[in-house]
Amino acid sequence: MSLTRISINPTRLNDLLDEFAQIGKTANGGVTRLALSDLDKTARDLFIAKAKAAGFGIKVDAIGNIFVRREGQQPQLSPVLMGSHGDSQPKG
Repeated sequence: MSLTRISINPTRLNDLLDEFAQIGKTANGGVTRLALSDLDKTARDLFIAKAKAAGFGIKVDAIGNIFVRREGQQPQLSPVLMGSHGDSQPKG
């Protein structure tokens, strides 16, 4: 098995992070986006839209966890899983 070298477009990554940082932006440069709030829903909807636009599979479970799947080049291999969250602490 050979490893594929990937490259990251730093401008595109920064723009994407900045787009999410605008949702719930605070005056001091932080973010307040509490779980299950309207701002959290806005961020979740944006995340789903970005994933769909990239052609990824999307599943949302009964409690709102979002699962995004990007098929690999060798589908017979086990998937790699990772997770995160898009909400924040108050005045984060």
